[in-house]
Amino acid sequence: MQKHEIRKKRVIKAIIIAVIAVLSLSLRLYSLDSDPPDFLSWSAAIYVDEGYKALDARNTLIHGSPKWSEHDTYKGHRDTSRVIYEAQRWIFEHFGIKIVNLRYFNVAVSVGIIVCVLVTLAYAFEPLFLLLMGISMSINVVFLFHSKIALYEMPMVLTGSILIPFIVLFFTPHVLNRRIEKVMIGCVLAVLFVGLTVLGMKIKESHIIYMGSIAASFFFAAVLPLYGARAKTLILPSPPVMFKLAIGAILLFSVVLYTCQANLGFQVRYLGNPLMLLGKIWYLEIIYLQPNIFVMAVLCSIAILLILFNGRYAG
Repeated sequence: MQKHEIRKKRVIKAIIIAVIAVLSLSLRLYSLDSDPPDFLSWSAAIYVDEGYKALDARNTLIHGSPKWSEHDTYKGHRDTSRVIYEAQRWIFEHFGIKIVNLRYFNVAVSVGIIVCVLVTLAYAFEPLFLLLMGISMSINVVFLFHSKIALYEMPMVLTGSILIPFIVLFFTPHVLNRRIEKVMIGCVLAVLFVGLTVLGMKIKESHIIYMGSIAASFFFAAVLPLYGARAKTLILPSPPVMFKLAIGAILLFSVVLYTCQANLGFQVRYLGNPLMLLGKIWYLEIIYLQPNIFVMAVLCSIAILLILFNGRYAG
């Protein structure tokens, strides 16, 4: 009977994931080639950015060069975002030079993120939670909007999302019973982390911030079990204290940048206001109302919840 119930739940979860995937895809494909909606104040600038970052691939196919004339001052993204450039050029070459064709790629990537997260959650949570989480990710207005434009953030988030199932597997008890299995998964995880970091930085150099967020999130999740019965024997500060220390370090870093801005040798936004600079460092692109760090933070939080609600923390 118990095996039957487990099998039944697995079928229900699989159906939920499939339905959410179809729902997410439908919402993202609806009116994909339309103009930006008027009620989103930042949308016009983003759509300009969308076209600007596709000029490399477009110009290469039409003019044989990223620049269409010797007087063109367009700097381009071919060298700094090689992965996206190659993907855009391939899409334009096979499906036509239309910006909507690039949006299809981002739609597929965003649905892949949702499926990846839901498949991971399905191992530990009940079908109802899975359904609610899937619906919330599908209809979230910021996530939905950025899933329908051809910028670099969604592929960057996907590279981080791929890590989550392996990290959860590494932390979940009663799955890897032997030390050698733990070591092997740990090695695979380390190789994946390095490989995906390198790949992500070929999409956009700020991807290192994503991977740093993931590493920090799971570090806090990993050290939590150490503060149970053995808390008195440990020298390390508790996770809440470590979190406060991290915020203090970021604040200190922002103040140092603010006081030394004349000697930095490069431009940093919001140096005129240390509080805004702190926000820029801590939230990065959230200031621009882009979902990249926000979505990654949500994914990390979900994964941490998955770790916390398992047998290791019982009692």
